[in-house]
Formats: sequence, structure tokens, C-alpha cells
Amino acid sequence: MPRPTISLCMIVKNEARILGRCLDSVQGAVDEMVVVDTGSTDGTPDIARRYGARIVNEPWRDHFARARNAGLAHARGDWILFLDADEQLEPEDRPKVWEAVRDAGCEAVLVQVHNYAGPRREEAVINPVVRLFRNRPEYRFEGRIHEQITPSICRRRPDAPFLLTDIRIHHDGYWPEVVQSKGKIGRNVRLLHMELEERPEEPFLWYNLGVEYLRLGKIEAALEAFRQARMRVDPETAFWAHLIFKYEARCLHALDRPAEAASVCEEGLKHYPAYTDLYFWRGAYLLEDGRWGAAAESLRRAVSLGPAPSSFHREEGTGTYRPCLLLGAVAERLRVYDAALAWYQAALTHRPDATEVRFRMETLRRCFLDGERAKQSFSRSGDRDAAVPRPSPFGRFSGRLNDMLQTADRHLAALQRSGNRHPFGNPATAARLALLRLRPQKEDGEHVP
Repeated sequence: MPRPTISLCMIVKNEARILGRCLDSVQGAVDEMVVVDTGSTDGTPDIARRYGARIVNEPWRDHFARARNAGLAHARGDWILFLDADEQLEPEDRPKVWEAVRDAGCEAVLVQVHNYAGPRREEAVINPVVRLFRNRPEYRFEGRIHEQITPSICRRRPDAPFLLTDIRIHHDGYWPEVVQSKGKIGRNVRLLHMELEERPEEPFLWYNLGVEYLRLGKIEAALEAFRQARMRVDPETAFWAHLIFKYEARCLHALDRPAEAASVCEEGLKHYPAYTDLYFWRGAYLLEDGRWGAAAESLRRAVSLGPAPSSFHREEGTGTYRPCLLLGAVAERLRVYDAALAWYQAALTHRPDATEVRFRMETLRRCFLDGERAKQSFSRSGDRDAAVPRPSPFGRFSGRLNDMLQTADRHLAALQRSGNRHPFGNPATAARLALLRLRPQKEDGEHVP
């Protein structure tokens, strides 16, 4: 029986700078390339032709699905793989593509798209999405923007099996300079509003509008869009609905409403108890709200769960490095130094190249060896901050961490002065107990030294 054939289908416009990188990545993984050009003026079609691609010229009509479908009409393979110019197939995963299409029972294949916010490719946001499907004339993309192939597949074959794989695609299109240079956000908002005029009850459109407003810094507008999406979505059937809870909480946090942000995460966990990201962010928001004991429990739960299952859209490190680092920083600020060292060591097991963690650990160890001086140093906040540089625990959230810990220090001092009872108990005491009780553990159950 001959092996199935694969057609790469793309839509491009003025992608001469990066198109070759994308086409290089699929060498040996596809049988043909069909490139729909929507009006390039920089030589993009010539580059595609050098790779043997067939060029389809299609005028841009503010409709991504229409452009995608123009390419499908010219594809001759048994399967369609679709990519954008700012994406690359992981070279090591080329054999996995062929393995996937040999699965006689599936109609479509989900891959793992790693989205990066910068050139170092750290802490990616990973999305499981359909990028490979059988080439059937009844399968066509739908949607003016954020076009989808899944609805037409499910409509034609309601019981169609989808294969979930670990095939990786790397996406660099969310670098801030790239987004700004191409005016992507303004274009997306305009197209989403056009689509919402036609389909105002579609929750996926409201969700994507919220994402674009969040990128623009229009937090109130983003929060309203996410809430409109949550009102309309069925969280049990929409494969992307777990993201609404995370991004709604992010908006509330940006509006300095951490308690509400934590509550939204908790609501999401009722539907998605295996979604590690919600435990991590719930812990971070609880910490900022002064509920340290509950925060430590939630962060430790994220560590115990580990990375979220591959069926979820997830952020790298939320079940490994990031909660360990945050727990270590909290323990250090609470002066539970042995717990801080243990959590920092746990963070290093997941990210050995984290030099800032090694520096903090070495500083703490030296302080332990000189006990009295350590006690004096860490009892004076100014000396402590001068002696130990603040960590950069997890990218864009690092600035908020320092604010969070300073808020925690002020909250503890106020409680000590007033003698008032916290509604959740003394947060410092609760956190100390949680950190002492919930040390990182080896697989055999023993505490990490």
C-alpha cells in the first residue's frame, strides 16, 4: 500500500525575510508546496518558487478562510499541512508527521505550537491545534480571522477521531517588534469586529477580541470581551474554553484586583482540575492578596501536578520551575531559609541554567555559615535587598513578584503592629507552616536536603 502524500499549504504576503526558514523546516516532510500570495512586493513568490512551490495569486479580501481555501483547491496530496511563514516544523519531528498520516482511523492531527515572545525561546506558550488533516473537498476553513478547519470536519463527520501528537511547530510571530511592525493587532481587531457583526453570539470571536485588547493594554475592554465569551461558551465542549478563565483572571490582576483574579482561577479549576496553569496563577494572585498559606498550597499543587496535559494550552514552567522559584522567594522573604534553599534547588532541577537561582542559593548558604551576621542581615530589609539581588523568576511576571513580596512584608508588619486577626489566619504563620509542611520531595517521599 503506497504511503499517503502531504501538501504544505500557506498564505503569504511580503515574507521574503523569513519564508526560506519555514520552507527549509519541512524539507523531507511534505510532497508538494502550495503558496497563496495575496499581493507581495518584496520577491516572496520568487523565494517560494526556488523551493519548488506552486504559486496561487489571490487578492486579499479581508478574509483569511477564503485565502486558505484558495490553496486547498490546488493541493493534490492526501493530507494538508498548513503553516505560516513565521513558523517552522521542528526538524526532529519530521518522521512523526509521516507516522501521523499513516493512522488510517483519524481525520485530523493536533500538533503542539510553541509560541515565543522573544528570540531566546524561553517559557513558550504551547497550544495544541489542528494543523494536519485529510484533503477532502468538504473540509474547508471558516472564519474571516482566526480561521478554523475543525468545524467543517466535525459537521461532516461528527464522530471523526482526532489524533493528539507531540509534533512541535515553533512560532515567532508574537515577538512585540514583529506584531508592531506588521500592525497585526489593529488589523485583527478590525476583522473581529466585522465578524462579530455577522455572528455576535460566537464565543470564540469574543475570546479572540479579548486577547487583542489585552495586547493593546485596553484591560477593561479585554475583561468585558472575556466575560462575553464566558457567558456564551460551554466549558465542557469548547476545547479552548479553559483559556477564558486564565485571561479573565489576568485582566483582573492587571486592574489590581488579585482576590477576584484568584476566584476566577478557582472557578476554572472546577471545570479543569488538571489544568496546572490555573493552580500556578491562583497561587500567585493569592500571594499578592496576602493569603500566603493558601498561595503556598496552590503553588505546591502546581508542582505536584507538573506540566498540564498536552490537550491544554499551557505555559512552560507553570508546573515546574516557576512555582518552585516563587515558593523559594516567598520562603526567603519569610526567613524560612532551609525551605528557600530546598525550593531553589527544586527549581534548578527543572532549569539548570538559571544563574540567578544559583547566585541566591550561594548567598543564602554563605549567610547560614555565618549565622549571627546572617540573622542581622536578613532582619534589616535594606541590607537584605543590597546583599541579595532580586530574582528574575519568570520573565514578564518578575517585576510583579518583587511588588508582591514588598506588599507581603508591609502586610506582615501591619498585622504585627495592630494585632488584628486575618480572615484566613495570620498569613505569615500560615505560609510558614505550609512551606515547612510542603517541602519539595523526592519520588521516594523523603525531603530534599
